[in-house]
Amino acid sequence: MKFKNLCKRILPVALAAVMALALPVNVKADDPVDYDALAEARKSLPIQSNAITDWPQGPEVSAEGAILIEAKTGAILYAKNIDERLYPASTTKILTCTLAMENCDLDEMVTFSKEAINSVPWDGSKVGMDPGNSITMEQALEAILVGSANEVSNGVAEHVAGSMDEFVNMMNKRVEELGLENTHFANANGLYDDNHYTSAYDLAIIAKDFFKFIQPLLFTFFCNLI
Repeated sequence: MKFKNLCKRILPVALAAVMALALPVNVKADDPVDYDALAEARKSLPIQSNAITDWPQGPEVSAEGAILIEAKTGAILYAKNIDERLYPASTTKILTCTLAMENCDLDEMVTFSKEAINSVPWDGSKVGMDPGNSITMEQALEAILVGSANEVSNGVAEHVAGSMDEFVNMMNKRVEELGLENTHFANANGLYDDNHYTSAYDLAIIAKDFFKFIQPLLFTFFCNLI
């Protein structure tokens, strides 16, 4: 019980700050990469917020791009290479869950098609759904946000929009509504695609939008892990 009370105090603070980290958009997930060398090199990239007079100096981080914002106002507290187009990987699922929360009730049943299951790599993040399985939307959101489940992201996308293509259209429409200039999505789960990218700044704004809908549910999910 004490830990759950601590969650109640800490979680809103954690949600107020969004750190967006990503790989360069031109690095494919299956390319041979010396990650230690890249991480060391990235530390030399300038921290933009350190140039602000009388502003606290931010730490070196090994991310290609990073940002820290205050979730309610969007005020930028830390900035490093925040506008370069980068590969977002599973942080894509932030927008997937936002659209699901906006368009569905938590007790709706999500049924998984063969395409939703079979279009993701067998060794990627998933929770073991089979074609024809059904779970509630609440369970689906937990599988995505806690388990990073690629097949569940696909199933939710199909449930919300009728097809992956239509869901991707919804994603990019929201990007346009948010006024983001360095983001384009090609799928709901973040698997690599040349035309799937965002920036640290854009992802932070997407996350700010996400937290308006999801904060109470996230508290439930994380405290269920205790």
